[in-house]
Amino acid sequence: TAHRRTQAVVVEVSGDFASALGLAVAQGTGVLGSEREVVISEATSRRLFLDGNAIGQYLRLPSTKGGLSVVGVVRNTVPLDSPGQSVPQVYRRASTTNLGGVAMERAYVVARCATECAALTSRLRMALDSVVALAVQGVWPVSELRERAVEPLRRTAAAWVVYFTLCLSVGIASALTLAQLAVALRTREIAVRVAL
Repeated sequence: TAHRRTQAVVVEVSGDFASALGLAVAQGTGVLGSEREVVISEATSRRLFLDGNAIGQYLRLPSTKGGLSVVGVVRNTVPLDSPGQSVPQVYRRASTTNLGGVAMERAYVVARCATECAALTSRLRMALDSVVALAVQGVWPVSELRERAVEPLRRTAAAWVVYFTLCLSVGIASALTLAQLAVALRTREIAVRVAL
């Protein structure tokens, strides 16, 4: 097959990430058995494999040597970093060698609660601090993570509203000033004509 290139978000995950995150599997499996296997989103599959059959195909990532076997395709999701956009994603099993290294910028742990999760967050943070040799930035509910992801967009939208309101105000003030000047000139012209 011809070599195709596309940009995709690479997400480091645990082996059984699809069921943990509640992702619907479209083809193959949502379980990563080794670090040489990947699961891709439908958007990635459509861009790379035109025949629609991604299972058993190989793809390469810039950070890896050799091909990675595609074992599953999951439905498209919207990442918390990019609300409102469905981007191509590649799910790769996190290894102990790249935990805390340059290869992983951030990791999300999703814990589902039958009741209020507030009591779980402090225990989850202590458990992560004791097991993972990473600086845990925080443990938050998904709703709060979504709010944090949307907040910069809200601030940008508010800044644009202020900018356009200011531009509109300056435009209206300029139009009124020009109208007032035109009336003043016309009044002077009438006065001169009457005086003659």
